Amino acid sequence: MNFRTALLVPLALVVPTVAVACTSSGDSATSDGASTTTTAAPAEPAAVPPMGSPPAGDTAALNIAQIAAGTPATQTVTRLVIEAGLVPTLATGGPFTVFAPVDDAFSAIDAATLRGLSADTAALTEVLTLHVVPGTYTTEQLRSLSGTSLTTAQGGALLVEAKGEDVYVGGAKIAVPDIMASNGVVHAVDTVILQPNG
Repeated sequence: MNFRTALLVPLALVVPTVAVACTSSGDSATSDGASTTTTAAPAEPAAVPPMGSPPAGDTAALNIAQIAAGTPATQTVTRLVIEAGLVPTLATGGPFTVFAPVDDAFSAIDAATLRGLSADTAALTEVLTLHVVPGTYTTEQLRSLSGTSLTTAQGGALLVEAKGEDVYVGGAKIAVPDIMASNGVVHAVDTVILQPNG
């Protein structure tokens, strides 16, 4: 099994939700004219569908959030995207090019820094949006842009570099390229980009 196939093995991720019990109250009259209050039983919470389980083949019908959530190797960045409240943007916005760090990339960040980012939504959003570029850029298009910079959704610039067979963006090597989505493209990268470098 190659790395791309392993990366895209289906995995259903259910987004954590808080079920809010809904009650309704109303007044009704009894036969003797007295008023009584009735309370309906709590409504069953609606089932939350999985964000997505991308097949090992065509992912073009899935949005970026579904692809990230359904990819076993990008669960850390998916959790952080949920914490930052960016799922709706990545599900319905775009088109975007997303450089999604694989889980192993986060091992290079010390635990205290990662905890700090998780606790600070604004800082976390800054880092995550540094991995998002408006527009759709395939690996071949990125290769042709070697030596130039891309402006991210965060506002910083990332340098694009072609080195032999590899393409780097913001210093992160594209490990699995061109995972096409309905609203852009995802490239799995081997490094978490913490600062603009363009």
